[in-house]
Amino acid sequence: MSLRWRWALSITAVGTLAVVATAAIGLLTTSRELRAQVDRDLVTRFELASRVVPATPLRRPFDTTRQPFEVAPEGDFDSRDLVDLDAVIQVTVAGIVVVPGDPELPVRSHRELAEGPRLETVDIDGRSYRMISGQVEHRRLERLPRVVQLAIAVEDIDDAIALLFRRLAVIGSGLTVVAGAVGWILARTAVRPIEDLTAVTDGLAASIDRNDPLPVDAPGEVGRLAASFDRMLTSLRASREQQRRLIADAGHEFRTPLTALRTNVETLLRRGPELTEDQRRELLTAALAESSELAELATELVDLASDAALRDEPHLPVDLADLAETVARRYVQRSGLAIGVTGVASPVEGRWSDLERALSNLIDNAVKWSPADESIEIHLDGSTVSVRDRGPGIPEHDIPHVFERFHRSLEARSTPGSGLGLAIVEHVVTAHGGRVFARNRDDGGAEVGFTLDRFS
Repeated sequence: MSLRWRWALSITAVGTLAVVATAAIGLLTTSRELRAQVDRDLVTRFELASRVVPATPLRRPFDTTRQPFEVAPEGDFDSRDLVDLDAVIQVTVAGIVVVPGDPELPVRSHRELAEGPRLETVDIDGRSYRMISGQVEHRRLERLPRVVQLAIAVEDIDDAIALLFRRLAVIGSGLTVVAGAVGWILARTAVRPIEDLTAVTDGLAASIDRNDPLPVDAPGEVGRLAASFDRMLTSLRASREQQRRLIADAGHEFRTPLTALRTNVETLLRRGPELTEDQRRELLTAALAESSELAELATELVDLASDAALRDEPHLPVDLADLAETVARRYVQRSGLAIGVTGVASPVEGRWSDLERALSNLIDNAVKWSPADESIEIHLDGSTVSVRDRGPGIPEHDIPHVFERFHRSLEARSTPGSGLGLAIVEHVVTAHGGRVFARNRDDGGAEVGFTLDRFS
């Protein structure tokens, strides 16, 4: 089932429940109020009856030809106030009906009414009545208990409730239909931006490089979702472009040593017997150097292509001073240059192996440009590490590009290297949430390094 139908049905269900609940509450409230009104009316009439005393003699209990009531001096009431067309009145004395009702009401003894007037619902001749029964006092005949009973038919109330139910059912059915239509319209309006977004993203799945605009102006959460998709696609396009550039640049970088290696091997095969031992050794040495450069280039490409931010190795506290001392000792043994460590470092959080590779690449870059009689300095300043050399420095126009992949200045193209060393440094440091920098020193040489977040 589509999202539009689910929303439409949900809105219809909620509307239907609201209509049913409202109708049920209305019916219940109306029924209770009408019945309560009947009870109040009965109580009021009974209070009037309690002030009117029956005067029929006991020897003629069924003689209703005489005036059945006399009015108490303090009141000015008419018996018609008690016996309206909608009510039935019945009076009993000592359990004997003195004034019969029409229809006759079930007699209640004074013992049943000892605790006060009694309200109840009774069925008489198939009709439902609400009846009140209670004792009243007589000024002259105190020893003879009088019981007055008043009853009102409640069938009219039941008919009114039934009529109200039928009307509410018709109105509720109409409102349910309206709720369904409104639900469909609302669902259609709400889902339309999602459908538009889906249509665009389906088209983008076929060609990620298309620049079809997303409906980022959609309201609410849909607009934010579209904006998030747009940012994701922009990032994905940039990543794809970087991949193309990396492949193109890598192909170019691989082509040169491969061509040289192939040339040397072909020369050895064609002219092997004609070459002297020194010539063969020279060609083999060159081929070995080219293969080593290819191996180094492949390793650097793998490091650069891997996502350092998603590796499984956890970030742990790293002592930059220990890291610098470790790398410095290794390069002193490898290059024979003087490499010193100065400054004071603060602990940072990261992966030791990645940071070691980044610092090693900075030392490699410094060793490449430093004169043999000059020292290299690893300077520590809190969470900042910089490698300083005494080389010719970096041309000003190349400083913004030194961390780009395969970037090599005119001066560097005659030296060994792939142009990926500093790009790997930038890749590792960015994955650790840091930043890289490169600048020239005032007293000559270059200073290249990075800054990381302190360990908290």
